[in-house]
Amino acid sequence: TLSISSSSSFIPHPHKITPRKTSRMPILYYTQNDLDDIRDKKDASAYNSFVSQSVDISQAYLRKVGGGKNNNVLSIIRSARDIDNNKRCKFLHQVVLGQKDAFSLPAIEISSDEKARIPSPSGDKLAILKVSPSSDGTTKKQILEIWKNGGTMLDKRIILPSEKHGAVCTDSNWFGSNSWWNPQETALVYSAEMNKPKTCSYFDYSSMKDNFEDFNPTPFGREDETKKIHRGGTNTLGQGISETWGEKYTETARLNLYIVNVETGHVDMVKNTPSDDYYSHESSSRGMVLGQASFSPCGDHIVYTGWDAGQKFEMPRRLGSIYCFQRPCQIYMSPVKKLIKRLSKEDGLKENIGSRDDFVYDEISKEEKLARSPRFINGNKLVYLSSKDGFDTHGGCMGLTIMDYVLDLNKDAKFGTEFNNHVDKTTKRVLVDEVRIPPQTQNISDKNKVLDMEFPGIFTNQLLSEPFSDKQFLYITTSWGSCSKIIRISLDNGQKTLINFGLDGNKEGDGGDGSWKTASQTLLGITPQGDALVTFSEPNKPPVIGKLPADDLAKYDGYISMKDIVELPPIAATSSVPMSLLNEEEKNLRYHCITLNAPNDEDSTVPIQAILLLPPKLEKSNQTEMDTDDNDEEKEDTSESTEDEKFPLIVVPHGGPHSVTSTTYIPSYAYLCQHGRYAILHCNYRGSSGFGQDALESLAGLAGMVDVEDVTYLTVTALKEYGFCLDKRRVGVCGGSHGGYLAGHLIGKYPGLYQAAAMRNPVTNIASMVTATDIPDWCYVETFGTGYYNWKEFRGPKRDELGEMWDASPIARIANVSAPTLMALGMSDKRVPPSQGLEYYYALRSKNIPTKLLTYEEDDHAIDKVQSEADHWINIKKWFDEHLRDIQYEDELED
Repeated sequence: TLSISSSSSFIPHPHKITPRKTSRMPILYYTQNDLDDIRDKKDASAYNSFVSQSVDISQAYLRKVGGGKNNNVLSIIRSARDIDNNKRCKFLHQVVLGQKDAFSLPAIEISSDEKARIPSPSGDKLAILKVSPSSDGTTKKQILEIWKNGGTMLDKRIILPSEKHGAVCTDSNWFGSNSWWNPQETALVYSAEMNKPKTCSYFDYSSMKDNFEDFNPTPFGREDETKKIHRGGTNTLGQGISETWGEKYTETARLNLYIVNVETGHVDMVKNTPSDDYYSHESSSRGMVLGQASFSPCGDHIVYTGWDAGQKFEMPRRLGSIYCFQRPCQIYMSPVKKLIKRLSKEDGLKENIGSRDDFVYDEISKEEKLARSPRFINGNKLVYLSSKDGFDTHGGCMGLTIMDYVLDLNKDAKFGTEFNNHVDKTTKRVLVDEVRIPPQTQNISDKNKVLDMEFPGIFTNQLLSEPFSDKQFLYITTSWGSCSKIIRISLDNGQKTLINFGLDGNKEGDGGDGSWKTASQTLLGITPQGDALVTFSEPNKPPVIGKLPADDLAKYDGYISMKDIVELPPIAATSSVPMSLLNEEEKNLRYHCITLNAPNDEDSTVPIQAILLLPPKLEKSNQTEMDTDDNDEEKEDTSESTEDEKFPLIVVPHGGPHSVTSTTYIPSYAYLCQHGRYAILHCNYRGSSGFGQDALESLAGLAGMVDVEDVTYLTVTALKEYGFCLDKRRVGVCGGSHGGYLAGHLIGKYPGLYQAAAMRNPVTNIASMVTATDIPDWCYVETFGTGYYNWKEFRGPKRDELGEMWDASPIARIANVSAPTLMALGMSDKRVPPSQGLEYYYALRSKNIPTKLLTYEEDDHAIDKVQSEADHWINIKKWFDEHLRDIQYEDELED
């Protein structure tokens, strides 16, 4: 027994203490601070464990080794958290793929100076871009290393000239590309920031010339504006101050295309582009942004995507780009044969060629409003993602367009030989249509359905650099309801086939919903032998990397057994606390997928879905023991009953709103579920991606209504169907961005259901957000519907619009709120101004509602700096521990 001190500042330890093996053991007491420290350490240790298991793959590529036909090395670049140093580290995992077996080499940490790795088409060469401080420490040098012999021998270092351009774009998810090399492997094309116009103070005349020699016109009759100095322009937007692309792109203003020859090291800008039509050093607020470039099969052309950046003077301000897939963009092609030839000469940069080497560019996608991610495949076809009419919502379904690339030896009298090799627009056709509503085909096999839904359309960001196999099929990863799936598309007729595969040849998976049918799978690439390299992940399983053999793909009959290649081990996120490695029973959190018809919509044929995560079952025990050793480590023996335990439920609506939560491993929610023992309900409401375009657009104009009803309908259904393990009296809500917006609505409209909330950078008052956000279009489209926003003007809301925006905002329901609310804000957020969360926080405080404010000064919308992210999620767990887990009720909740 423990003696109890009469002092109120000491309390006995609530668990049984195992005495140390000493002759006499003093009675142990723990202060409240001691207990808090123990719990905090357990929380930090568990968080370390879950994020360390995360497998965040930023790139995967193949290179050949030795002389064997089937000898390849799979290189995987993985991002890992380093909490101690508040940064993301990159690790290189290399897997040798033999003819039968595969084995992994030890992981290598990649220097923080390295920004990109670009393997050549043959795998023999590797370009590595590094950024390092100059000798004086005031500027940064961009160095391109060229490695040969399979990436084993450093052949050359090329310092990219700062007088030519600024930072190279390494964002392969949107503006950038991983396809830099030409087929001959002598040159690379890349996007880089154009240098700002030169500026100086009105009081700086050190640069003034005695004559006008430097201002002679070019051979094309245009003043050389690169040498012009804009006096007084230092603080002018578009001159000394760049007009950027908002959240996450605060350093991106004007990207142009550049080519470097890897033998001579010469670099020059590609000038025969649409950006050159309005090429101006007067301002960076005009022109186009060019990216996603790659060479044609013959190497004489480049094909690329161009985004309107005010070129036609119809864009009053640049809108945020990240997660906004409806920004106007087109596919272009430019001949570069002469430019590449000039750069290959030792004195090529001295040649006076005027403004352009080659002839004019060609616009490939005039018929489509949106076109991006161009790819040459099989040496004779061009494919790209397209949408004929586009869409107003930030996400949307894309089609796939294809046309022939012709090697034509006949001269074109109008343009000359540069256009002998060309795309034949007469062969242009839509290979895959945009899907408005997923079809409901009678008697279709379940092998072509996911969660009982047929193909909903293509929902993907970019195509892989080499997304094809055996010259017959194109492979892509797409959202399919609440799952991420791989589909195969026939290049002949566009027929789409769902590629089903599982682990260890077990077609039935591990039972219930936790099976290959509901797992999320992604395509990493295709080997030269035609094998598909893939990942397999579930909410309780970090991604495993495997292979789908080419022979199995060739004779595909509805299911393939994935051959495991590697399961990447944990990488510790911190040295301050150990990882609390879980035993097998504790690892197996369970998950179930819920599919329903949307409420109050009898004609709806598109479902809404949720993913329910349940904590692992624990074995019975009569007591919990905690041992305290010399290092103050705790060892706990579980004691919770599997039959009687009812879990508190945390409802999680995703952000966007036109995104989706998929059945993949998310460490923060695995942490809350497995360690915190909370059930988690991820809600994919109307407006989510992966359900067809009609379902996605059905939310526009009804935000704050149908999404709120869908989330609540999914919540109530889960509480009823899983009432044996969910406690309907303890329901909380957690969400960020639009998910935070929904959290505010939910605690205001249903205060008896949602008992606590955690909100991250939420929209709380649309009316006060319009002119302060990088996405004013979101405010109008989600409040008033598609077709309402005028993209050619910028204005604040009118008198009547203010009222409707207020009604659609969580702040309108603040009088009903009683739930304790945690508020987390990134103070550098460009998407949802921090004032939104502050307004809501102070309104809660004025009502004496328990609330807590977390501010992260250097974080933006995602709050993803490593230390901030860790602090945020541990705070969320502790908030729900305090206000949800231990809450007491006198009355039963009404049905």
